[in-house]
Parts: sequence; C-alpha cells; structure tokens
Amino acid sequence: MSKTDGVWPARRSGSTNSRRALLHILQGSHKDNLRLEVTRKAMIHIMGDLRETTAEMQRREQELREKTGAARPGGESSLR
Repeated sequence: MSKTDGVWPARRSGSTNSRRALLHILQGSHKDNLRLEVTRKAMIHIMGDLRETTAEMQRREQELREKTGAARPGGESSLR
C-alpha cells in the first residue's frame, strides 16, 4: 500500500474525522456537565429557600393557633 494509491489518505482522513467526531462529543459532554453543575447549585439554593419558607409558615401557623386557642373558652383551636 502506498500513499499515492488513495487508500492511505482515505484511512487517514477517516481517522481524523473520527478524532474530530470524538472531540465534538467530548466537548458537548463537557458543556452538558457544566450546565448540570449550574442547575444542581440552583436546586440546592431553591431547596434551602423552600426549607426556610416552610419553617416560617409553620411558625406563623403555630402563632395563629396559639392566638385562636387563647381567645376561645377552653383553649381549643378551630384550625384543625
């Protein structure tokens, strides 16, 4: 097989194309991983905010129960 019969350059070109294709796949995968990291961090912040909001709502509900219970005879709450 010689360089002039057309077989070698085609193989070489195919190999180059394969490397290019693999490079594009790896670059796409890297970009996807970066996006996933950003999304994961955003979800962590959202979950933290949800935890704080839930705690605040529970605190307010408890305050309302205590107010309502203190205002009723016998201390029973109407919020059950």
